[in-house]
Amino acid sequence: MKLQQPELPMTWLAGTKFCVFGLGDSTYSQFCYSAACFDTRLGELGGRRLLQRGVGDDRDEDRFYTGWENWLPELWMALGVPQLPTQRDVSAPCYREEGYDRDIRHYEFQVKGTPISYKTGDSLAVWPRNPADKAEEFCCMMGVDAGQQLRVVPLEGARNWCPLEVSVRQLFTHVLDIFGKPNRKFFDTLSRFASDEFERAELMNIVERVPDGEAVYRDLLQDYAHMADVLKRFKSARPPLEHLINMVPALKPRSYSIASSSSMHPDTIQLCVVMVDWIVGSTNERRIGEATGFLSIQEPGAQILCTVRQSAIVLPKDPTTPIIMAGTGTGLAPWRAVTQERVHQARQGLEVGPCLLLFGARYSKEYLYRDEFNQYVSEGVLRIFTAFSRDQVRNIYVQHRLVEASTEIADLMLRQNGHFFVCGSARRVPEDIYLAMKEVVMKSEKCNEDEAEAALSNLKMEGRYTVEAWS
Repeated sequence: MKLQQPELPMTWLAGTKFCVFGLGDSTYSQFCYSAACFDTRLGELGGRRLLQRGVGDDRDEDRFYTGWENWLPELWMALGVPQLPTQRDVSAPCYREEGYDRDIRHYEFQVKGTPISYKTGDSLAVWPRNPADKAEEFCCMMGVDAGQQLRVVPLEGARNWCPLEVSVRQLFTHVLDIFGKPNRKFFDTLSRFASDEFERAELMNIVERVPDGEAVYRDLLQDYAHMADVLKRFKSARPPLEHLINMVPALKPRSYSIASSSSMHPDTIQLCVVMVDWIVGSTNERRIGEATGFLSIQEPGAQILCTVRQSAIVLPKDPTTPIIMAGTGTGLAPWRAVTQERVHQARQGLEVGPCLLLFGARYSKEYLYRDEFNQYVSEGVLRIFTAFSRDQVRNIYVQHRLVEASTEIADLMLRQNGHFFVCGSARRVPEDIYLAMKEVVMKSEKCNEDEAEAALSNLKMEGRYTVEAWS
C-alpha cells in the first residue's frame, strides 16, 4: 500500500504504521496530518493500532537507523515475536575474500664453463619434467610397472621422439606430456580402447560434437583437465604403452625472456618467472603449471635441460638511439636486460640515448627490481613511468602513462628514430598499448586514425615497434 503524496520523498507501511525517512520539518508536518487521516480511516474500517508510529531522521548520527533501531524492538514485542538473544552466534559471512599473492621468483643459471652463451634480448627455453610422484600415480592407475625397462623402436607413423632405451618411469617423467591438454584427436583414439559401451559412446559424443558430448568437453576445459584426468575418468579405456607413446605428445620446452644483460652478466642467465597456478572448480584442487612448477622445486646446483633462443627483441646497434619499453608484471624481465645493457655501456664511457620504461602492475608492492631500477635512474641512464592500477580508486594502466607522456614519446619515435618495445600478456597488453600509441600519433601529427595506423605499420616494418607477448 502506498500513499499518493508526491511531496513526500519516501514512505513505507509496517502493519498499519509508518516509518518516515529524511523528511524536513514542513514536509514532516504535512505527512503527520496525512498519516493521521489515514489512521482514522483504517480505524473506521476495523484496523487496530499495534504501536506508535516510528520516525527516523536522516540528520541523526546514524541517519534514519537511529529511529529504526529504537522502534524495531517495540514492533517485535507488539507482534509477540521473541526478542533477539543477548548472546548470539556469529552469522555466516555475506562475502568471500580470497587472498591472492602472485608467486614471482628470480632464477639464475650458471653458464660459465658451458657452451651456452646469449645476447641481450634472447629467451631461454626450459624443458620441464613431470613430478615423479604424479608419474608414479599415473603408472598405478594405468596398471603398468614404473620400473620396467623398455626398448622403443619407432615404426611408420611414429610422431614422437623417444629414447631407444627408457624405463616406464622415465617415459612418464621425462618424455610424454601426460599432464598436458588433450585435443579431440586424443578422445577419438581413446574411444577405440574403451571396453565399456557407455564410456565409448560418451567419448564419441565428444568427438562428434553432439550436445551431450559438448557439455562434457566444456566441463573438462573449465577444469583445465589434462590427459591423465581424462584417462582417470574413462576407466575402461586403457591403451597399451606402444599406443600411448604416439597418442600423448612429447614434453615441450617453455620459453622465458632473459632478464639479464649478457654484457653485465656474461656468466649467468637470469629469469623472472611468475608461478602459473589455478583451482580446479569441481574438486577445489590447486594445480601448478608444468614448467613453473618444475623450476620451483629445483635446488641450487641442479642441472636443467635448456637452450637459448633468439626472440623478437633486437636492440639498435647505435647506443644513442632512443629506446622506449612498456611492460606489465613479469613482462618487465626483458626490459631489465635492455636497461642493464644501456647502463653497462654508460659505465664503459659510451654515450647512450634516452631510455624510457613504462611499467605497470596491480600494486606498488609488485614493483619488481625496484631498488635496482632506482639506481639506474640515479645514474641518469633511465627514466621510469609507473602505473599501479589498484593503488587508487581510479585504475591507472601503462597505456594511460603512455598518453600522458605523448609529446615526449612522439618526439623520440617520430623525429629521433627511436625503438618501441612492448612485453606482456597477449590477451590485452599489446592491443591496449597499440591503441594508446595510435592516440599519441594522432595527437602529435594531427592526423586521422587511418593515417596513424599507417605510421605505426611503417614503424613495425622498420623493426622499430616490437611486441614480445605470451598467452
